[in-house]
Amino acid sequence: FQEGAREVARVVPDLLPADGRQRQEGNVARLTSAGVPEALALRVSVYDELVSALDIVEVAESEQMSVEDVAAVYFALGERLDLHWMRDQIIALPRENRWQALARAALRDDLQTQERVLTRDVLRQASAHSDADSRIAAWMEHNRVAVERCVQVLADLKGGAHTDFAMLSVAMRDVRDMHAEDEGSSEPTTGATEGGPAKKKSKAKAKAKGRSKGKAA
Repeated sequence: FQEGAREVARVVPDLLPADGRQRQEGNVARLTSAGVPEALALRVSVYDELVSALDIVEVAESEQMSVEDVAAVYFALGERLDLHWMRDQIIALPRENRWQALARAALRDDLQTQERVLTRDVLRQASAHSDADSRIAAWMEHNRVAVERCVQVLADLKGGAHTDFAMLSVAMRDVRDMHAEDEGSSEPTTGATEGGPAKKKSKAKAKAKGRSKGKAA
């Protein structure tokens, strides 16, 4: 993962969404005003975004794609669906006691997992497209119902005065549903994994056949 993580660090400044670039520019300004050399400030300024580096490298390896291509989809998808904004809201949740801290960490980890899973979904389902924007557009169209529902929920949250754990938990359910719908709309062979729908269906047919033979005997 080390080499892959280095590659993410190299390409991430060019792939950051608008809010990420603003955050990076603010970090650079703050560091250089404190006397940090600009080159070092530029490197340090993207550390917040590198929390996703291992997920990006994992997807790149599993899909046998370049880190840069996967990172492009990861960051563009997060911007299109407001997942980066959602992450910032989760990070801002209060941690006044142990249970609040645990709940916040669980929600943050859940979102990070979903970002990785959804990136993989986009790459697999829209493999015929070459660039990140085209891939994401094709995937969003294919999963329009779940995507529109999630986007609307997050838009409602952004339009409110504040967010809390309950509100973000509801939004997380809709984020997960985008992956569930993508699985449900796949070809039958896609689900033929260990314990998947296709295998369960085959087991059910085998049991039914066995019962029929027993009755005939």
